[in-house]
Amino acid sequence: MKPSDQEGRNWFISKWPKPTEKLPGFRIGMHVITPFGSSTVQDKNLPAGFIKVAPAPTGRAIEFTVAVSEPQVLISGWPGSRTGTSLVGTLALTDGSTVWVLSSVVDIPEIKVPHRSPHFFEGHDVSDLRSEALRALAFADCADGSKMIVDAKVAPLARP
Repeated sequence: MKPSDQEGRNWFISKWPKPTEKLPGFRIGMHVITPFGSSTVQDKNLPAGFIKVAPAPTGRAIEFTVAVSEPQVLISGWPGSRTGTSLVGTLALTDGSTVWVLSSVVDIPEIKVPHRSPHFFEGHDVSDLRSEALRALAFADCADGSKMIVDAKVAPLARP
């Protein structure tokens, strides 16, 4: 986009208040959970520069945690390095803060979904659920103010 096209645009998809600090100057903003059967991208299909994280073992999930440390926070290695996390990457922000992306193997969270009839959009119906490549994203608000996304493969409906 040209700079003139960017003027006055709001680039945020969503905004929420800062989560509670876990430690002074350190917050977790988001968790992305991918259960063991949901990793579907093959190594040969990854574009150059992508970082591969091994899928979770059976019955577990991979959790990606996105956290921010303020400039005054001194971190040796990476957050959680002594508790089993792996560093996926970092990003330095212009204010001196650091965004950390970490991964770890966790239990699959229990998500209670209220029973409701599905609502389909723009001419879609239940027949659109008959696919081998369906995915679902479940969104949740965590008690500390962070957000959680569970990314899961959906079992296809049986064909009549």
